[in-house]
Amino acid sequence: VYKQLEKPISVRKIWVEPVYETIRRDFGENFNAVVKLIMGTNPEILTEGLANNSVIRLGDYLIKPEHVKISERIVEEKGKRFIPHVIEPSFGLERVFYAVLEYAYTEYEGRAILKLPIAVAPIQIAVYPLVTKDGIPEKALEVYKRLLNSGFDVYYDDSGSIGRRYVRSDEMGIPLALTLDYQTLQDDTVTLRNRDNWRQVRTSINGIEDKLRSFFAGKIPFEALGEPV
Repeated sequence: VYKQLEKPISVRKIWVEPVYETIRRDFGENFNAVVKLIMGTNPEILTEGLANNSVIRLGDYLIKPEHVKISERIVEEKGKRFIPHVIEPSFGLERVFYAVLEYAYTEYEGRAILKLPIAVAPIQIAVYPLVTKDGIPEKALEVYKRLLNSGFDVYYDDSGSIGRRYVRSDEMGIPLALTLDYQTLQDDTVTLRNRDNWRQVRTSINGIEDKLRSFFAGKIPFEALGEPV
């Protein structure tokens, strides 16, 4: 559960950034897999594992201190996530969950879509690099981490064609897909795709967090997120 704080607070956090040049040099064609593992590992675990110039194993790979840049930053937090105490009602949540899924499942042009209300969708945004080369994956991972640190529930996927990834995210019930392409490298804009009707808009990634918060809070429609594509 995410709870908004009355006043923002400043907290010290460990910040981990992959050193792309060294990772590409040492892991070659496994570059993307190693970067994803590093980005998905708890920063404290990485820091402890790499202390005193030692190495840490992530999956099938040995990560050395020169593969990551670890620093401490002061981050402003506007809310906190916590696990609430769970009350087990006698009627059982399974039926409620099944009813939600049955209501949300639909088909559009022969494809399955799980139209979960944005208030209950477990993943809010999917981040996709259009291609896995030319610096686009690195930019996509940067945006992915930005959104995570801003309190969004985000999913990253760079496998398969962009069309197949859209199909998967629709079936998972993810309301928005954010795609980075070659134009992103030129003007810092991205494409946002609506799960329910497949409409797309183009918007800047500068200040995108505030727009997304307004959308997920129901304050603005999808069309207000950017210019139609």
